[in-house]
Amino acid sequence: MSLGKAMKLFCLTCVTYSSEIREFTMLKTIVTITSLSLFVLIASITYTFAAPANEENIPYGSLDRQKYDQYVPDKTNPETTVLLFIYGGSWDSGEKSKYAFVGKTFAKEGFITIIPDYRLFPQVTFPAFVDDVALSFAKVRQKFPDRKIFIAGHSAGAQIGSLLTLDHSYLKKQSLSACREIAGFIGLAGPYDFEITEDKFKQIFPAETRTQTQAINYASTKSSPSLLLHGAVDTTVHAEESKILKNKLEANGNIAEMKIYQAVGHINIVASLAPLLGILAPTKGDMVEFMKTQTKTAHSC
Repeated sequence: MSLGKAMKLFCLTCVTYSSEIREFTMLKTIVTITSLSLFVLIASITYTFAAPANEENIPYGSLDRQKYDQYVPDKTNPETTVLLFIYGGSWDSGEKSKYAFVGKTFAKEGFITIIPDYRLFPQVTFPAFVDDVALSFAKVRQKFPDRKIFIAGHSAGAQIGSLLTLDHSYLKKQSLSACREIAGFIGLAGPYDFEITEDKFKQIFPAETRTQTQAINYASTKSSPSLLLHGAVDTTVHAEESKILKNKLEANGNIAEMKIYQAVGHINIVASLAPLLGILAPTKGDMVEFMKTQTKTAHSC
């Protein structure tokens, strides 16, 4: 596309999709794009091309935020794999509709992609949001009883996904086994061994639950394979979190891979999943390779 045509499309996009541009502000902090105006252009066009979900607002529970969106590849077969993606947002923000680009990206790669909403602070505190995602997983398993299901999450979503994978109590409450049901876990910039010092987080994670909030405390349990991805210049959640979890998982005989991306920060690692923004980080390729490899590998924990 020529720059002239791109700018023309950008102007049309500004008029027609102003709400979508506002919804895409999660990407505005990408620092590897030096021109803010160029980024706004790319981001707005990218969101415009993100197709709506094949099915929206599918209930997995009775409450308002207990719904998920589903993205399905053009062609599926009995072996088509499912990816349940958990967005981040510091446990107090986030909407599944803003992650349409993730659903579209992985549906194009051949994965049935599920993006659930979950209850947030201050409506709830830990562990309610983990219980919500466990319930969504159970409903997805009921819908797809014979397919492999991977869990992936970014930031707070990675913390939730890591607990579902490593603390088997959440899926046990749904009469499911984490070892049998989770084909693998992919964490993007996840906090797995974090200090709770800010007043807001002290409220989100009540004192009596602190031990249960840290995925590192469950790394000694036998678990499904994990892929931990992190940006080297992430100042929101430091890459050391992934390194510590990987080392402890491996020390206890679990399969754990880790990739640290140079010059990648906390937002870029997930922003790279959007069309046109894949240059920011190789997140998509590494996720796809991990899922395809683990789908072919028989394992039991």
